[in-house]
Amino acid sequence: MNKLFTITSMFFLFLLFACSRNGTVEEISDNTLVAVVNGSDIVASEVRTEIRFLISQFRIKNKNDLSYEETLQLKLNGLNRTIRNRLLIMEAAARNISVSHKEYKEALLLVMSGYESNSFYENMEIRGIAPKQWEAKFKNNLIIGKLIRNNHAGEVKISDELVIEYYDNHQKEFKKEQEIRARHIMVATEGEALVLYKKIKLNKNDFSELAKIYSLDPGGVTGGDLGYFSTGQMPEDFDSIFNLKINQVSEIIKTPYGYHVFIVVEKKPARQMDFNESKNKIYNNLLRDKQAKSFNRWLLKLKDKSKIKIVNNVTSKINL
Repeated sequence: MNKLFTITSMFFLFLLFACSRNGTVEEISDNTLVAVVNGSDIVASEVRTEIRFLISQFRIKNKNDLSYEETLQLKLNGLNRTIRNRLLIMEAAARNISVSHKEYKEALLLVMSGYESNSFYENMEIRGIAPKQWEAKFKNNLIIGKLIRNNHAGEVKISDELVIEYYDNHQKEFKKEQEIRARHIMVATEGEALVLYKKIKLNKNDFSELAKIYSLDPGGVTGGDLGYFSTGQMPEDFDSIFNLKINQVSEIIKTPYGYHVFIVVEKKPARQMDFNESKNKIYNNLLRDKQAKSFNRWLLKLKDKSKIKIVNNVTSKINL
């Protein structure tokens, strides 16, 4: 959980100490005022949504396992990010920076590539994020990205020598992880899963047809094909499937959403990327790092000239 303590943009650290440990957590409504940014209200439901994105980002499996201090830190980071994003969206609006419908759709299609049917949204819902919440945040991130590029374009330069030096000194970063392609069946009961599991073990070629008939996953219509993915792109409950061999069937996996069976169709082994494959990634990473430093300096100035008011002792009462 140490990652929770490394999130940037810690605007209002004093809030951590303003929250009381005494008594039980007091219930507050979604519309409870948490902060005001340049006259624009931020309410509890907005901060709670941002907290859920943090929980997903840091792959926190059970929020009840967090200590009191970690829970407070998580809420504080959620508030800080909500305030930061509000400031940036307001600044983008002031500069007439927006994202067209075409730009949004093109970016969305790029993110969805590699996912079958609705598997991307299902993955988000498993992590507690509703599709509309994700789409709204995605659009805001596109706007913020455009603001940052417009504001910091051309400020930093990355030389070829710096890119080569980075590649030579960071070989471990350019090891491409193993990818697998798998098919998936999800059913509601353990009994159904056992019946299907036995049928599949007798004839693995039936997997695709059984998925079309029985799977509750919308991807079942395509035979349960999930496409290629690597670790971290699927819920942790499914990590064991990366240990399967090609054409090997998984054991039945139980989750809150049902009972799951997988079969691995193809594998792409882990390998070391050469310099030509890596140079664009290195250049972009170095560029982002320098731009981030420039951006953080600019963001502090933006915050300093803004009017930000936080309602005391409300953040700690937001129910996760």
